[in-house]
Amino acid sequence: MSNLAVKFTGGSGFHVVDPNVDFRDLLSDESVKKSLEERNISVDLEKLKKEYDAFWQRYETWRQNKDDSTLKKAMREVSPGLVEVLKLPNTIHKTSTEMKSMLKPSKHSQYLAQQGLMRIEKETSTIHLVGYPALILNNLCNQLLDAFSDTMLISPSYFVRAAVLEGLNVDVDKFLEFTDSGDKSNKPAIYVVGNSLATLVSAFIKTQFSAENNSWPLQLQAIGPAYHHKSNSIDLIRARQRMKHTVLILAKSEDEMDGLINSAAARLAAIMQEDLDLDIKGRTATGTELHNYESQAIVIEERGLELARISRIGQYVPKRLNICTDEGYVHMAYVVTDLSRVLARIIDFLVDGKDPPKIIRKAIKEGVGLT
Repeated sequence: MSNLAVKFTGGSGFHVVDPNVDFRDLLSDESVKKSLEERNISVDLEKLKKEYDAFWQRYETWRQNKDDSTLKKAMREVSPGLVEVLKLPNTIHKTSTEMKSMLKPSKHSQYLAQQGLMRIEKETSTIHLVGYPALILNNLCNQLLDAFSDTMLISPSYFVRAAVLEGLNVDVDKFLEFTDSGDKSNKPAIYVVGNSLATLVSAFIKTQFSAENNSWPLQLQAIGPAYHHKSNSIDLIRARQRMKHTVLILAKSEDEMDGLINSAAARLAAIMQEDLDLDIKGRTATGTELHNYESQAIVIEERGLELARISRIGQYVPKRLNICTDEGYVHMAYVVTDLSRVLARIIDFLVDGKDPPKIIRKAIKEGVGLT
C-alpha cells in the first residue's frame, strides 16, 4: 500500500489518491471478524486496532495543523497502523458453500491449431485467430455490446498506476509492469492491465459527482483485451491476452446497485443460454473465492470454467479511490465476461460434433460473404 497511502506514510511512493482513512467504525464491527474467517484470512484484530488508534490520534493532531512538519513526521512514524488496515478485504455481504464444478478439459486449442485457425507466439504467450473463430469472437463482442445498449461505451486507458491496483487491494505482482529503457528508480510504477476494473475506475479517482445533475445510475461498458502474466498453458482459456467485455456500475444507493446486478445477471444468462446454447450454471462464490474488493460475487460457469463474473463492491473501492457524490460515497459493481473463454467452449461443442447455435452460423455466413 506504499502508493495508495503515500500521503500519510511518506517513502518513495507516488501520490495519486487521497483514500478515506477513517476506519474507527469498521474495526469495531463484528462482521469484519466473520468476513476474515469466511475468507480464511488470519489477522490479529486487537493488535491491529491498537496500532490504528495510534495512527488516528496523530493523524487528527496533524490535520488540525498541516503546516507543522514535526506533526506530519510523528504521524508517519505510526503509519503502519493505517497500512495494515488498508490491507483488509471488503466486508462480506453474502457467500455460499457451493463449490465450483469439476473443470471439463477443453479440446479447442489442439483442434484450432491443427486446422490452421489459431497461431501461437510462444515467446510472448499470445494467440492470433484467423478464419471463422475470429468471426465468432467479433460476433460475441457485438452481442455483449447490444445486450448492454443502455450502457455508455467508453475506451479507457490500458495503463494504470500502482496506486489504482492498491486501491482495488489486488496483488500488483500479478500484473505486467510497464517500463521504458531508462532508469526507473525515480519513476512511478505503471502497469499495463488492459480492459479491466482497474482501467474503468482509474478515470474517476478523486471524483465528486453531482447527486442531482448527473443521470443516475452511471453505467459504463468497454470491450477489448485484458492482460495477464504468462501461463504454462497458452490457449483461449489461459492466454495472457484475452478479449473481455466489462461493465462498471456506479449507483447512489445499495438497493439501486443490487437491482443493476440482478439485471446484468439476467442479460448474461439470456445470451449464453438462449443465444449460444451453452450449458451454464450460476452460483454465488464461496468466501475463499472472493477477490479482496468483492463483498459478493456471482459466477457464471460452463462445465467448471468461469465465463463471467458479477462483483458486488459497494463502497469499498469508492472509499479507497475517493469516488463520491456531494451526498456521500457511491456504490459500485463490476461485470466482466471473458469472451475468449466463451469462444473456447463454443469450439468445444463443434469438436464434440454438435451443431453451432443459429446466431453463430449466421455470423459465420455473413462474415465469409455467403448471405
